[in-house]
Amino acid sequence: MIREKTKTIGRILLSIVIILLLFSSNTFAHSGRTDSNGGHRDNKNASGLGYYHYHHGYGPHLHPNGVCPYETPEKTTIPEPVDVSSVMINSMDNTVLEVGAETVLSAAIYPSDAENKSITWSSSDINVAIVSEDGMVTAINPGSAIITAKSSNGKTNSITLNIDEKAKPVSTVTEEQASSEQETQEMIETNSNQDESGSSVLGYGVVAAIVAWFLLRKKKK
Repeated sequence: MIREKTKTIGRILLSIVIILLLFSSNTFAHSGRTDSNGGHRDNKNASGLGYYHYHHGYGPHLHPNGVCPYETPEKTTIPEPVDVSSVMINSMDNTVLEVGAETVLSAAIYPSDAENKSITWSSSDINVAIVSEDGMVTAINPGSAIITAKSSNGKTNSITLNIDEKAKPVSTVTEEQASSEQETQEMIETNSNQDESGSSVLGYGVVAAIVAWFLLRKKKK
């Protein structure tokens, strides 16, 4: 019994040794040092991988498509573009403009690291107010116009502007000017009265002369 067990164990150990020898001969039995690429020539093809294979810390292997199967290249992570979440037109001191007046609007994009920060400006009524691509607003006619800022992905913000008629300057008259104008008016009225009186006297004189001439002529007859 003991002999049979010993023989059995011996056969098992022998089989293990043979397997190890076969594996080592197929895998590692080749000559040559590795080069700067981590591989070397195997002229006898002892590895069964051809006449050139790689090691660099691993068993003999090939690099299909130039990529080592034991080393996974680091993936380059490309950050996704940040979209605009909101647009905010900066506040104005006065939203009422006179016809012909101009003002510049500006808008902020959120978040600040958004990829595309372009803004498109528009007016709801170009007959009342127009706006340039840079946010310059020009008041055209009285009325109300909604000025809108729009981001590249459609986010918007608006502000209402009221356009009034241009105020006419009010002239101020001093007391001295008023007194001078009053005196001038009185002088005009006085001269007018004098002209009327003179005309009346002249008229009476002409009539009297005609009557006297008529009477004198009658006496001579």
